[in-house]
Amino acid sequence: QQRCFIEEVPADTLVIGKYKNPDFKPYGDPGFTETGIRAMVTDPTGSVLLQTMTNKQGRVAFTSLTGGEHMLCLSTNNTRWFGTPRKFRFDLHVDVGETTIDYNEVAKKEHLSTLEVEIRRLNNKAKDIMAQ
Repeated sequence: QQRCFIEEVPADTLVIGKYKNPDFKPYGDPGFTETGIRAMVTDPTGSVLLQTMTNKQGRVAFTSLTGGEHMLCLSTNNTRWFGTPRKFRFDLHVDVGETTIDYNEVAKKEHLSTLEVEIRRLNNKAKDIMAQ
């Protein structure tokens, strides 16, 4: 079974999805089920931008090529016909554009003052608004 989330994204915009998959059991762990969750991102034209298997936690990131509705779909890799169905918990948080930037990290790397960081944040926010 597949679950999809739709996000309206302007062209040339960074999108980051951070996830936690608390029910994931890696190979070798007690309770290993051979079942994982696949994440796939498609753009408004239906082109696949990203396809990956998820871990216990991590992130998926892509930059939109065109503006419009992008779909992030999650599905299991299990194709068994028999047995009891399993439920999975999957926590997902999606940041689009300016909200993807960790300004504390930028300030540390570039040795920026509080005022310089705020100006950078506002400039990025203005770019996002103009792109929409």
